[in-house]
Amino acid sequence: MARPRLNEETASTILADIEARTRAGGGLQAACRAVGLSVPTYYRWRTALRRRQGEAPVNTAEAILSAAKTLFLRDGYGVSLESIARAAGVTRQTLYNLFGGKEYLFSAVASSIYQNLASPVMVIEREADFPTVLAAYGREFVRIALDPENIRLLRISMAGDSEIPNLTRLAYACRAAHLVPTVTDHVARYLRSQIAAGVIEPVDPLIAAEMFMGALAGNTRNRALVGAVYDTPQRLEQLLQATISLFVRGLGYRGPAQSAPLRLSA
Repeated sequence: MARPRLNEETASTILADIEARTRAGGGLQAACRAVGLSVPTYYRWRTALRRRQGEAPVNTAEAILSAAKTLFLRDGYGVSLESIARAAGVTRQTLYNLFGGKEYLFSAVASSIYQNLASPVMVIEREADFPTVLAAYGREFVRIALDPENIRLLRISMAGDSEIPNLTRLAYACRAAHLVPTVTDHVARYLRSQIAAGVIEPVDPLIAAEMFMGALAGNTRNRALVGAVYDTPQRLEQLLQATISLFVRGLGYRGPAQSAPLRLSA
């Protein structure tokens, strides 16, 4: 089936409708279904439109966040608030009025990055067989682990900890609040539903979700942090296949033994 063609004016209208429905509390999947658009197409259109439009900030707070994100990720935590305010086109006092200082601004930037990383995981379609859904989650875990902004945030927090003792704790708190439990709980709910349906054996779903995420993302992220050129796409695919195979057997999956070929680039 051919993908819908992207017409900027039409796409903008449809995306605005979806976002209005989502804000009203209907959820992204329901909003997409109401306008006849798939969730993957929503994300593809949104990304394409933002690239075309340069993601121009629509208000002062967003302008500050955009400038802060660029400068923090480029220059580290040591960047001055004056530089951020100048890049955002505002006064330092305006920055303080809205964010209350560098620590709170860094928290807002980190939280925004982690929320964006987690969003695609929340809308994974779960109607396919168990190994295929695990593969979809696995691809997202690897994407998050290797995301350049995620890696950069972790490096900044570790590098700055000797001079700013609370920086690592601050970055971790943002990550823990907006990424790890959100994703882990979401996967755990899926595992719980599969246990209830008799698809897999009873297991602590939260522990199983943490184990699955850790098996795929833990060492991969750590190697990326030190710049080790090790995890090629081919090796990541092997890791994904092996991890799914282990979990399918370990959880006593009662469905077909084989799923469709898995590709990290899908």
